[in-house]
Amino acid sequence: MNGNKNKTVTSGLMMILSCLITGYLFAMALEKMQFVEMNSPISFIRNIFFIFVSFFVCSFIQIIIHESGHLIFGLLTGYTFKSFRVGSFVFLKQNGKLVVRKFKLAGTAGQCLMGPPEYSDDMPIVLYNLGGVIMNLVSAAVFYLLYRLFPNVRILSPLLVLLALLGVLFAVMNGVPLDMSLVSNDGKNLSDALKDKRARKALWAQLKIVELQREGMTLTDMDDSLFAVQGHENNLLVNTIRVMKCSHLLGQGYMDDAYKMMKALTDGDAVINNIHRQILMSDCLYCELMTENNPNTVEHYYTSCAQLFKNMKDSPDVIRTRYTYALIHDKDKEKAEQFKKQMDKVAKTYPYPQEITLERKLMEDAAEKADCL
Repeated sequence: MNGNKNKTVTSGLMMILSCLITGYLFAMALEKMQFVEMNSPISFIRNIFFIFVSFFVCSFIQIIIHESGHLIFGLLTGYTFKSFRVGSFVFLKQNGKLVVRKFKLAGTAGQCLMGPPEYSDDMPIVLYNLGGVIMNLVSAAVFYLLYRLFPNVRILSPLLVLLALLGVLFAVMNGVPLDMSLVSNDGKNLSDALKDKRARKALWAQLKIVELQREGMTLTDMDDSLFAVQGHENNLLVNTIRVMKCSHLLGQGYMDDAYKMMKALTDGDAVINNIHRQILMSDCLYCELMTENNPNTVEHYYTSCAQLFKNMKDSPDVIRTRYTYALIHDKDKEKAEQFKKQMDKVAKTYPYPQEITLERKLMEDAAEKADCL
């Protein structure tokens, strides 16, 4: 476990260093272009405002470019489009139409999800996984060439420099295999898949599961074989399937089996992304409330979920757990009703209605449990 934490810390430090270098280079470029004027408080504030707004806008543009790279190279290698997310806005196909919904995943600024081709040992994974990195690098070169063509345009020139720098930064952050704090990056996924056939099969299974979800199927209804990928405990891709299997079992009513697997993934040395670990802790809290309801165990899980409850407060599974906690632990029906209304509100714009249906069923189970206490 300590080794995993050390890798995460190292990756975090590399990200911070990369961002600092990018910021420094941008500041040097501004000075060279004589854009920065610090001769008065007003000019200082104006320049700081410009820098922050520029970073936000240019980062947003590079996120779109990155995810478009996954889309383009995925389509070129046999993948099918399922959804495209930038920030909290998701573009996806529903009933043959392109619709916009709201969905946010902590630790990610964007995501392009595609259905994979049929599995084989030589299935195309390199271009799809590195498509975003390739497009970031290509765009960086294009923006730098544009800057060379227009070096003295007061607003445009510094933006072109920043877009080029951020293109390289995004390519490094996503292309160099890193154990990120919340989710693994493209380089890490590809590296694991190329080294281990079991990891490659797990990557395919993960994409296939997501594809079926986007087509309206719940984890509960999927074939057990999709969750039967085997591999050693310290493989991120394989353990992602195990995380999905927990939800698969929970939705099917095998709560004891699901709870046992959740605890094995969170209490042991299994390598999983922190966002998955936090979600599993929330599900452990739900299972504990629904089974033994040990006060110390409940308090342990509830405390562990504090950050998740803050960052993903509108996630249906989080709302379900908090509803159950209010109903069974706090015995506060009024508070539980507020979470129920929150679920109704989220359901109006949530992109995957079948997940809402499943979470509502688990909430109904919690209500029945509370009535028996």
